[in-house]
Amino acid sequence: MFMKPAVVIDYNLTMGGVVRADQALVCYSTFREPQKRYFIAILGHFLYMDIWKAFLSQKKQIPSMDNYDFRMSLLERDVLFCEISLSFRISTHQGTETTR
Repeated sequence: MFMKPAVVIDYNLTMGGVVRADQALVCYSTFREPQKRYFIAILGHFLYMDIWKAFLSQKKQIPSMDNYDFRMSLLERDVLFCEISLSFRISTHQGTETTR
């Protein structure tokens, strides 16, 4: 029988969360295509990590929610916010005329 080294056992006990986060983020990776502006990919990765952390916090409160449903709820909330913001801008600027 093969015995695992103590380092491997220690890694498996302590780094499980990091590995799970990496596995979850693979589906939403921004690094699939090489980009000329690397900082966009880095910011995208930070955004995905923040969404993942928010999902883990939310899962403590609502255990039945999965990652996909959480992302869709964020998207719906943001789209609704943009629609409200856009309609507010249009309604406030309809009566004004621009003169040059």
